Amino acid sequence: MSKQIKKVTIEDIAMYAGVSTATVSRALSDSTSIKESTKLRIIEIANEHKYAVNHSAKLLSRQKSNTIALFLPIFTYNLPNSAPIASDPFFLKVFSGILSQVGKLDKELLVSNFENKKNAKLVQAVRSKKADGIIIYGGDANDWANDPIVDDEFPVVFWGGSRSNPFHWLASDEILGGEIAAEALIDAGCKNLAYIGGNDTAFEAQGRLTGFKQYIEKQGMTLKESNISFEHYFPHSGFNQMNRLLESDPTIDGVFASADVLALSAMNAIQNKGLRIPEDIKIVGFDDIDGAAVNNPSLTTISQDGFEAGKALVNRIIDIVEDRPITAKHECLGLKLIKRNSC
Repeated sequence: MSKQIKKVTIEDIAMYAGVSTATVSRALSDSTSIKESTKLRIIEIANEHKYAVNHSAKLLSRQKSNTIALFLPIFTYNLPNSAPIASDPFFLKVFSGILSQVGKLDKELLVSNFENKKNAKLVQAVRSKKADGIIIYGGDANDWANDPIVDDEFPVVFWGGSRSNPFHWLASDEILGGEIAAEALIDAGCKNLAYIGGNDTAFEAQGRLTGFKQYIEKQGMTLKESNISFEHYFPHSGFNQMNRLLESDPTIDGVFASADVLALSAMNAIQNKGLRIPEDIKIVGFDDIDGAAVNNPSLTTISQDGFEAGKALVNRIIDIVEDRPITAKHECLGLKLIKRNSC
């Protein structure tokens, strides 16, 4: 006979925290009548013992806030590899789509940020009635696997993730995107290819590199390790990376940049060296931001529809909240090559 696991009670949480059950109840209800430090300590203890997960689910089943929360990672200027999502042209399209769909469905949107998965703001949003569900943008879903803060009992959807994680996520097909870029460059006659990425830990940068390498190898070619570069998503990063790559290998004739902001600044670096685009070096970007079409030369890029992505994120959260049938937790949105003058 298997041993039955004792269910944690509010009395247990009160004992662990050294407070009364009334104080625990007020803390988990996000009451303003107790100190913030006490509230956060109780929430953390409840989270560790998985008490508040079930409590939150019961609250959600009884009453909905009609609010969706959007959480973004904190940007810190003293971290050289971080970049402000709020200034990312693709995110602005996603955000516009989120706002549009929230308004269409007569919902409210709560926007906040998180520093890591233990961030108190995120914990409070999950444990209280502040939001019916949460969209997390800019955090890798894999980092949250088996974490008690977000699980199947609370509606959460991520933008981006891998097929191995247990959460709901929507994303572009990063591997397919890399394959499309490689095909475009090789079909245009490129023989010595290079890759410019953002953060080397970012799922999208790694996924696009994977697809890029796969297609190159299928054609019997090789992407040299010295021609692979990562830095961050600041625009000047593309300029810096392109300069380094050309100093290491002046014979590079084709480049895939994993974001248009990197591609556009890489093009400046190429032209500053007296090289011509596309005659000497061809380049493909990713995102199809507004500046891609008006640049000189215009940028060939892979389009992912950020506005539709934002709408889809809201629709997925509503589907989860309303317990509607969902065919798959993971959904890859469509991509399309936009041919312009750079390739």
